[in-house]
Amino acid sequence: MSTKLVIDSSSLINFLRYYYFDKNDENTINRKLYNFILNKIVNKEIYVIDKVYNELNNPETILLKKEIRKVTLESIYLFPKVEDLIKEHYIKSNEKYWGNDILLIEPEIHKYQDKYADLYLIALCLELLGNGNNVVLICEETLSRDDKLIKKIPTICRKENIECRNLPYMLFTIYKTELVFSLEIKN
Repeated sequence: MSTKLVIDSSSLINFLRYYYFDKNDENTINRKLYNFILNKIVNKEIYVIDKVYNELNNPETILLKKEIRKVTLESIYLFPKVEDLIKEHYIKSNEKYWGNDILLIEPEIHKYQDKYADLYLIALCLELLGNGNNVVLICEETLSRDDKLIKKIPTICRKENIECRNLPYMLFTIYKTELVFSLEIKN
């Protein structure tokens, strides 16, 4: 059984920004790596949801955004699960960061429901797991302090038994049999 990857916007942006290798020279390695990842997205080995797609708004992502538009997964059907995740992972003590003001807190909660991808990514992972798939959520967040109203992705993943890893893990571990990296230092 293959592993299904669910990826956040920061990972896609970082992939395009930092894994460019020969981008300024012949561009052959970069093009092959880009096409490899694009193929994984098109073939639904890597899932990109609409909320992640909407966050891809910088010069590095223009081409990718155009090429994945038709395979981007609409996430609205995950809304009921997102509501459950909000209730389960809400950090009441962090209301202090908004001055305990409900008029400031409510709009922030609505961002988790409407705009932010985080809980939709987790809801999709839970659905894929429930269907018997191996799933890894690829994100750039760390297990640092939860200073938001909702716990951070890695914290929720740990509690929900979702494997949460970063972009290097995806490239160098998940795809280690398909990608071979080498480094040559010239004097």
